[in-house]
Amino acid sequence: VIAIAKLQEGEDPTELDEDEQSLTEVLIEVLQYDPSPDVRRAALLNITASKLTLAPILSRTRDQDTMIRRIVYGHVLSALPHPKLLSIEQREGVVKNGLKDREPAVRATAGRLVGGWVDLLNGNMVELLKLFDLIGSEDVAQEALFSVFVTRPDIFDNAQFDEEFWNNLTPEKAFLARVFVDHCIATKDNTRLESSLPVVTALAFRIQHEYNALLELLRQLQKEQEQEDEDSEDADAAREEKKAEKQLVIAQLLKLAVNLDYADEIGRRKMYGLVREMISQEVLPEELVARCLDVLRKLSSSERDLIRLVVEVVQELRDLTREDEPEPERAPEDETQFGDDRTEVGARAPATQRELSPEAQARAESIDLRCLALCIGMLERVNSTLQDNSVFHGLLPELIIPAVRSKEPLMRERGLVCLGLCCLIDKKVALSSFPLFVQQVQVAAEDLKKRVLETVFDLLMVYESEFFKQENKTEELLVQLLDQDSPDVQAIACEGVAKLMLSGMVRDEKLLRNLVILYLIPETEDNQPLRQCLSYFFPVYCYSSPLNQQRMRQVFLHTYDLLQRHRSDLEPGQEMIPASQIALLFVDWTDPEKAVEVKDQAIDMAVHVDLAIDVMKTLLKQKLNKEDKKTLCQLLPKLYIPEDLEQDKAKLLKVLASTLHKRRPPNDTVARNAVARFDKSLDKKLATQLEGFTQANYLDLKQLQDMFDDADDIINGGDDDDAESINVDDDDRAEKTPPAHGQARKNARAKQTKASKSKKGQEEDVDKDIDDLLDSGAESAS
Repeated sequence: VIAIAKLQEGEDPTELDEDEQSLTEVLIEVLQYDPSPDVRRAALLNITASKLTLAPILSRTRDQDTMIRRIVYGHVLSALPHPKLLSIEQREGVVKNGLKDREPAVRATAGRLVGGWVDLLNGNMVELLKLFDLIGSEDVAQEALFSVFVTRPDIFDNAQFDEEFWNNLTPEKAFLARVFVDHCIATKDNTRLESSLPVVTALAFRIQHEYNALLELLRQLQKEQEQEDEDSEDADAAREEKKAEKQLVIAQLLKLAVNLDYADEIGRRKMYGLVREMISQEVLPEELVARCLDVLRKLSSSERDLIRLVVEVVQELRDLTREDEPEPERAPEDETQFGDDRTEVGARAPATQRELSPEAQARAESIDLRCLALCIGMLERVNSTLQDNSVFHGLLPELIIPAVRSKEPLMRERGLVCLGLCCLIDKKVALSSFPLFVQQVQVAAEDLKKRVLETVFDLLMVYESEFFKQENKTEELLVQLLDQDSPDVQAIACEGVAKLMLSGMVRDEKLLRNLVILYLIPETEDNQPLRQCLSYFFPVYCYSSPLNQQRMRQVFLHTYDLLQRHRSDLEPGQEMIPASQIALLFVDWTDPEKAVEVKDQAIDMAVHVDLAIDVMKTLLKQKLNKEDKKTLCQLLPKLYIPEDLEQDKAKLLKVLASTLHKRRPPNDTVARNAVARFDKSLDKKLATQLEGFTQANYLDLKQLQDMFDDADDIINGGDDDDAESINVDDDDRAEKTPPAHGQARKNARAKQTKASKSKKGQEEDVDKDIDDLLDSGAESAS
């Protein structure tokens, strides 16, 4: 590699054949794909940074080797003359990967790189922020500032926020001030915090000034758009950018307002009145609703006060559409008509049910969406129950339930989210609405299904005692939820089931089996969220509890059998990890030496002993094909056998190992040697327990009699390459295909679709079910 690097300087690209690789391309290939860290490191140190090589070099910020990641930040990127040689996306990737690296040494090197960028910009923090996309990647810029404040305390100490700074606010300045205050709070630097924060009244006037400027900008942009003959994408993009920048300034100021000291009553009233007026306006951009609610939560005396305020605002917004409604014809005041319908003051039919003009209908729907956004933001910030806040009861039948019944996807989505948040703070509404959410998981569109599925798992975790009374039904539901066609939805379902199992709410072995199968089958290979979730879940689940390790040990043989059956049904081009690697995963997950000590739960050091007993009983009692027998035999020497094992279990283990070694040895040489090594290791480790225990005592163990009788029937059979996999119960054979994207499952679903009702009939049935469920939920809430 070093020689190629030296030769590349004198290479002339014009002399290369059409299909011939250049030396630089060879180095790039080595850098990206060579399995040796030393070789990749040599290529990285000797490759020249250019437009062609920059992307491959930056990809090494995610290299498995820690030293290579440090070299990228400390040697290659630090040598660049200016960070603007990188694109915004590349700069954000460099900062994100470096400052979020799992190794402290890499994080420190990345921090020094960002500090070097500040020096190149003459210490101007505003110019540093211009290197990032504050609108789309706010978190990355925030991490960069935090890093600079930590690694360069001189820059932190010299930061000044004078009157001139506040009078000429830009998105970068507002962002810098907000992050500076957050850093002071995190480090408890109260002195700098008090000297940097403006007084409440001054900040309130500043927010009001920026908000008025935003409204003026919106009116100006609307006028420009109306005057243009044809819509231009560039013009639209420019208008949206101006709007987003102004919104960013206001959002940062509102975040800043949350950290103010409101001991000044005049300032508190000014801020409260300002933010109250902002959320009452229809023109307030929806991106600022959550920030306003954060300020109001800080200023409100209690959650009840916040709920009352939001309900008032919702009623005011919905009353705006009354101006667009036609006035009903009324009888003269001195006349009365029999059968007049009286409507309660304040009650209003949903926008979708009233006769309005198209413009008024669109405005009413827009206001309802804004009201739902306010309700969602408010419900996310309170914990008190609906019974304690009777003022909110009217919104459930008037706003939320009609939104769930709406045909508009966005309206229905927000209605379901609102209803789900109501369920989290009210048990009666949760129990009556849970069937609705389950139904929506089956029939909703993919985007809506994601939100509903998250709600289902939230309710299961909050109301564990209610939903897990009938444990079998709930676990059957969870098995069905794992069976999804969409990879994203399936990843959410796996994450939800993993959380339930990790918390101990679910202990079903079938669910654990299905998670393992989903983790290992090739159909989920491209589903990175699912794989990443389960790769974290299995070690944490097993090492955190000895009961979980035993549960994983109990599902091993059955899961191994299902995976081997799935392997035999693979389509051309599909690949699956080897059977030996599957076995090693279970050995690792059940390793008692990796278990963490938990209060009131002693580590079960004999879990591998139980696994060895299960494996050897299977080898003795069942006919297995040569590959499966070889895999299971090679697993035995890798198991941990404690030297202080109890005597009865030690004798049983020795009997099984000796019987497998001498009475039914595998025909395969590798498998036979593995069994011999395991049997010999038992003699050394368990010498004390096996003292005086001879061959004549073996059959005295009554629990082995039946097994030996069965073994005698198949001893002469030897290995059978065509033998079936590990035998399972008849009820479990139906589980041959795991809940993934199997062809058999697709065929069955296609047949079911042909036999089902028409699409229109299905929609009518779904709507009727929704109405029934919502009506029962509304009655429970009232």
